[in-house]
Amino acid sequence: MKDLTDRQHEFLDFIVLFHVTNDRPPSYREISKHFNVSVKTAWDSIKVLEKKGFIKKNTIAEGIETKYVK
Repeated sequence: MKDLTDRQHEFLDFIVLFHVTNDRPPSYREISKHFNVSVKTAWDSIKVLEKKGFIKKNTIAEGIETKYVK
């Protein structure tokens, strides 16, 4: 995947794997805990992935959709 930094790849890979494994997307808190970053940093990272078209935030309860997991 082009246009993503290594760190963005890590976030995207975690989101996709978590979604597949748990049958639901991770929350911002779960993402922040996994990467040992603040919830704000997790939110910012999700926003960048959304802007680049790799994920779509759902308006229902912190849902995150990826173009790879439907």
